[in-house]
Amino acid sequence: MSRIPYDSKLYTKKVPVDKLKTGDILADDIYLKGGLLVVNAGCALTASHIENLKKLRDKAVTLDMRQVYKKGVEASRTLFAKAAADKAISKKEVEEFVQPFIDEMDREASITRLLNKLQSKDEYTFQHTINIGVLSMMTGKWLGLKGQELHKLILAGTLHDIGKSKIPVNILNKPGPLTRDEYSLMKNHTIYGYELLEKSDQYDETVKLAVLQHHERIDGTGYPHKIRGKKIHEFSKIVAVADVYHAMTSRRVYKERITPLAALDYLNKNIDSLDTQVTLVFIEKMLSSLQSCQVVLSNNAVCDIIYIDRQNIARPLVKVRDSKIMIDLKTRDDVHIVDLIYNDD
Repeated sequence: MSRIPYDSKLYTKKVPVDKLKTGDILADDIYLKGGLLVVNAGCALTASHIENLKKLRDKAVTLDMRQVYKKGVEASRTLFAKAAADKAISKKEVEEFVQPFIDEMDREASITRLLNKLQSKDEYTFQHTINIGVLSMMTGKWLGLKGQELHKLILAGTLHDIGKSKIPVNILNKPGPLTRDEYSLMKNHTIYGYELLEKSDQYDETVKLAVLQHHERIDGTGYPHKIRGKKIHEFSKIVAVADVYHAMTSRRVYKERITPLAALDYLNKNIDSLDTQVTLVFIEKMLSSLQSCQVVLSNNAVCDIIYIDRQNIARPLVKVRDSKIMIDLKTRDDVHIVDLIYNDD
């Protein structure tokens, strides 16, 4: 598999100086007003650097996040390789590789921007591992989970697809529809994942159940056991919503992503198959994080979001940037949203 490309635009972010951490890497040179170089691009910040930066006029600096994301994907790949070889996966390994991304949530204005960081379709499985851990954590927080329960949910989200390590790569990365036999084998990843964690005494039963049940559906249409309603563990219901959303908004070898608004619209219109409370909370919080974004339309117009109708999330009322032109996308079949611009892109 190819590695994540170094893309300076995709892997940089502006961070307020009061949220800098030792070890952060600068993406740009920092100069005094008179032109004197203070800190070089590529420098790993020390406590002394951070104190000096706080004294400058700039209230934010741009960080190079590529190494963070690269290490995360490499760690995820290592976990999958160990699982494929039937080697034990320690809880400590999982915690250590996902923690940097959990920490980044404290420095992100929008969770959707963080989820947008990793978008190489060739690395989907490994990125998905990271993102579902983070997205499950945020959803758990929105639902009031704390302490050990939240910690177990993070583990469940991060490990939810570990059973795919047992699925042949040619099926995982097939660039077209799976045959009936291939799909039947793919569905076994939930059972394989449960069995992998069963071999260890480090994981709570709730974590293992979430891995087993994250494709079960409230109406009984899911797999592997077609259970429904209250028989599905709460963690499974949370991971299920996060999984559907992220899969739809990610580039993959066999399909292009759809916009976050379109994915949320899908969740809203298919709420009967997912947990209603989890899905509604998820939609509301994610919409809140998207409200400050701008959208790019299929006619190349860049617009501000003015109003989102909860019954038609994918087609909001927008205003063309730097103009007074309003477009109600619900009434326009000739134009639609093709992309989002995050507020600090």
